[in-house]
Amino acid sequence: AMAVMNKAGSKTAYAQFSMVLDCPNETAFKAMTLNRAKLVDSIFDIGGNFYLEDFSPEKTPETLTKFKAQLLEKYQHSFQAESPRELVIKDWVLN
Repeated sequence: AMAVMNKAGSKTAYAQFSMVLDCPNETAFKAMTLNRAKLVDSIFDIGGNFYLEDFSPEKTPETLTKFKAQLLEKYQHSFQAESPRELVIKDWVLN
């Protein structure tokens, strides 16, 4: 789960989702497994760039695309050659 606040800071919702990483090889898969805490920390870090208003029904598809792109960029910077090639967000629920 990832907390998402509104711009006024008066309301918080929690996004729950699953994430699938496409790793280029077994070495990259092992690196992702060993660095699970860093992966999760990056989700919170990038998630802080977004507000609850960004996830209104009409904006959610665009916002999720931006969120995924920023998260993948962070992983590529952090893990370089062992970074995932792509990521998929599944089962997105905001409550």
